Amino acid sequence: MGTRRFTALIVDSDRDSVDIIGMVLNGMGHRFRCVKSVQDAKSAVENGEVDLAIIDLALAGREGVEFCKWIKQEKALEFLPILVLTTLEEDKHLVERIRDRLEALENGADEYLTKPFLMHDLKGRLSVLLRIRGLYLDLMDAQSRIIKAEKAQVAEQLGGAACHKIGQPLTSMKLNLHLIATLDPSDSKYKEALEALRRDINAIASIVEKMKSADPERQEPYPGGKKILDF
Repeated sequence: MGTRRFTALIVDSDRDSVDIIGMVLNGMGHRFRCVKSVQDAKSAVENGEVDLAIIDLALAGREGVEFCKWIKQEKALEFLPILVLTTLEEDKHLVERIRDRLEALENGADEYLTKPFLMHDLKGRLSVLLRIRGLYLDLMDAQSRIIKAEKAQVAEQLGGAACHKIGQPLTSMKLNLHLIATLDPSDSKYKEALEALRRDINAIASIVEKMKSADPERQEPYPGGKKILDF
């Protein structure tokens, strides 16, 4: 995954913002493309070659939230990570800001960042989301190799094992992402949530590595009278 080069889609009409995000992505060795409407964003995502969607709610508003929801409802796109951007509105009460964040997260956004943002904050969030994307693609690659090499039964056993073993850290990651979105970076709980997120990412990475060399002969019982691969 270290040599994988990702492509991000930026949905934003703010040239300065696009330039900053693009500079950070390029500095990380990744590509990006930019569109200025949700409709164009949908077309770009449906055409593939997008590993991360970055959308500015100041541009898209409610339509942007619906865009997040649409992505997560599409079977082929449900694991596409989404970073939502919004402009800090001084006249908005803190409770309203948190409510806005939660609405975006509950409708499919995976991370939330308020403008103006620090470059290291942006890079940190991009790193986490692209790492998760890479793990997902590695998982798909491993699954594909197994499917080609083994019978359909083995593929089913691998899928069951993946759901069984990865489900818990994925649930934990989602909870910590929600928590991070509501905390101030200076809060000690913010750092604790980040550390927990890193641990879960490493746990999934370890599981994916084990999946690459999974032995079809090693199986364990699974509810419903089925068996899954043991690795």
